Amino acid sequence: MYIKKERSTPCVECRNQRRKCIRSSQDADCLRCEKLGETCQQPTQSGEEHKDLEALKSQVRLLEEAVAFMEEQLQIQQTHDNNSSPCSNYDGTLVRSERQPLPALSNRMIQSLFHTWKVKIRDGTFQIETGIQNISELLQFHPSITYLSPLSQYYTGKSSTTGSWSSNSSSYSDDSLNDFYGGCNAGIIMRFGREGIASLVPSTIKILTRCMKTRLVNSPATNTITLPNALLLDPKALVNQLLDIYFKCHNKYNPLVHEPTHRAKLATLENPLTDLVTLGICSYVCSAGCRHLQLPLQERRAMGDYFHAKARSIILDQFDLPENRLENVMGINLLMEYMHMTFKFDECRQLLAMAFQILLDLRNDYPEFRTTGVNACFEGGPHSGQYTFTKDEDPITDVNKMLFTRHVTFSLWYNLLMDYISDDFAKNECLHFPIWKYMADEPEETKRFVRAQNWVINLYNHDFVMNFTKQSFRVLMGRTCTLSLESIVKLETVLQEWAMSLPAEFRLCHDLYDKEACFKAIDQTTDSVVLTTFIHFHIFHVSTYSCLLQPKSLHGETQQQLLSWVQERSLQKILRSCQLALYAIHRLTMAETNSCNYKLCASEFLFSALDVLVLLALSPSMHIANEARPMMKSCLNELDTNRLSIRIKLQSSHSSGPTTFNLSELLNGGKLDVDYYNQFPHPWLEMMYDASRYITSE
Repeated sequence: MYIKKERSTPCVECRNQRRKCIRSSQDADCLRCEKLGETCQQPTQSGEEHKDLEALKSQVRLLEEAVAFMEEQLQIQQTHDNNSSPCSNYDGTLVRSERQPLPALSNRMIQSLFHTWKVKIRDGTFQIETGIQNISELLQFHPSITYLSPLSQYYTGKSSTTGSWSSNSSSYSDDSLNDFYGGCNAGIIMRFGREGIASLVPSTIKILTRCMKTRLVNSPATNTITLPNALLLDPKALVNQLLDIYFKCHNKYNPLVHEPTHRAKLATLENPLTDLVTLGICSYVCSAGCRHLQLPLQERRAMGDYFHAKARSIILDQFDLPENRLENVMGINLLMEYMHMTFKFDECRQLLAMAFQILLDLRNDYPEFRTTGVNACFEGGPHSGQYTFTKDEDPITDVNKMLFTRHVTFSLWYNLLMDYISDDFAKNECLHFPIWKYMADEPEETKRFVRAQNWVINLYNHDFVMNFTKQSFRVLMGRTCTLSLESIVKLETVLQEWAMSLPAEFRLCHDLYDKEACFKAIDQTTDSVVLTTFIHFHIFHVSTYSCLLQPKSLHGETQQQLLSWVQERSLQKILRSCQLALYAIHRLTMAETNSCNYKLCASEFLFSALDVLVLLALSPSMHIANEARPMMKSCLNELDTNRLSIRIKLQSSHSSGPTTFNLSELLNGGKLDVDYYNQFPHPWLEMMYDASRYITSE
């Protein structure tokens, strides 16, 4: 006999906090309210539901009135067009602009739109069904369609803001910019993609997508993690050793924790393993492959598993406590290194979503970061693409505000990466990074790194770059992007202006594009911050222009010549930037001997450069191919030298090693043997190394 189960209605406090309400019976008090000392109030029976229903009905009525008003306006416009001259001014725009009056559409266009396009209301939003299936059908309305330009929403006509983005060092005006950039009237549209499996980034993305949906067979559950041997004798001494290594090697150039504040907090704790940030730091050091940690690699992996499990348990227990919001975000971001290394991408995505929601709530504590509107960003005020880098920014005294600006950047960046991996990137309409702050008691190296990082952040906050990279990033994910020729030409000017805005204290040489001058300057410098900034500069060129290496064919001889010009120019820029970046990476690994963080950064840079060098080695241009092959070999040798994970001879139950698996079969739906790599201390680096060797051998 089927017995209907009584629905459990949460109490008022749990409903407001959006958490699970745990009660033994409907009349009993909530266990969470008792634990937190809150008054447990029972919800009203049906008043709230009726109130919500009435609100929804009222919203529907307002939407119906809006639709009726829109139809009335269309009829009025149609009547006006019948009485006006047939030679009325029509610029081909279908949307009202802030700078232009509504264009007079022809009777045929009005009738076509009115009878074939359907307007619906679903989930409180307007949806328009046009019946358009491809770009050819779209272009019949007008050859200069704004949709295809990545900057159409920012550049509309002569009164566009194209002249406002240039800095004082640039002499470009509105007229000179319009000479080569037509805004929404861009007539030359190009499509780019990436074909074949000889590419590291798309291959890795496909592997990660499967890892997000696959639980490791040998991954220990939280309640089965045993205490590692290294923690049995003197856990406090080992934790102090891990903290010293973190603040010496990693936090200077990846500043996620304020050392004086954290040290003062630890002095008040009897057991440091009950502190979330401490557990996150310990997990970070055990996963980063630091050479200063004198422990066997398998022991490091066991400790990383243990620290991660305890930190995750604390996060799930206190995620809804307001006083622990920033601590929870710090713990999650510190665990990213471990989850990234061990393929825990499903869990990583869940924790990142939690951190992002906490940051949205935490932003309300800082008035300068509050924004309103659909595309609300973390940085308050307009950001119209101007370079606002300030060299002499003063330190602040609010440690929580300083940490907030940095953790927002890390959470946003990792969230964007996970969204792209999981094919769920439509929601990130605005990705604006706040300028980092720093404290007076931080190390001088950290202060310099923060100021240099703000110069890099300044580029990603540029409106043009945000829209351009949003399109070009699709190529790295194995999709097709659409760009106008004008935007590709404009990119060169924007990057040149970005290079000119670099402060002198971080500038390697006067011209960052001059190979001979840069090679000479690299040999003469040992400044890690200068070298890293220079590498960031050229790696951005490599990753961006690599998306333009495989344009889709266009009709007509002129269009084909333009595609060849874009491809050839992109090849030249990538080849130059690869040469300079690899030379600087080699110098960085030789110059920086105190910090292991730069070793890890160098490997990540090398993986990015190697992905593009494979494409250059397959170039139809013999000159570029001959230049790229020795560089590719040099990049692999550098990876061998900087390899942070040392192979250990294990008694593996797997019959075949990772270098023998069929990558082509894997990318076409095969299964990655994740458990093979899980037996190594750093599975991610092992897989990337093997994938690099396999792809370059094809």
